[in-house]
Amino acid sequence: MSDSKILFFNPTGDGHPQESTISEPMSQAEQNQQFDRLLDLLSVHSSNPTEELAGYLVTQDPTYLPEHPEARTIIRHMGRDQLLRIMISRLLENHAQAPTEDKP
Repeated sequence: MSDSKILFFNPTGDGHPQESTISEPMSQAEQNQQFDRLLDLLSVHSSNPTEELAGYLVTQDPTYLPEHPEARTIIRHMGRDQLLRIMISRLLENHAQAPTEDKP
């Protein structure tokens, strides 16, 4: 499958449609790597990563994120639903691995 082009609205730019390339779907390992990279970028370039990521997840508005092009590219490529899947999956894995005395 070849890459295809789409137009998307850039609310932080000049308001003109911009071209983006959609490539093959990422594997689970690639998604996890991209999510880890996103967390690294947010921890370095964000004043409050938790609030900014939560704001994006609720509104899907990338202006909640720091104006770091790679962070916004990762967010656009993965999408909110996939980010939520990864976050919930990791939460459940961490809960399952926690010592039993920590569990309610």
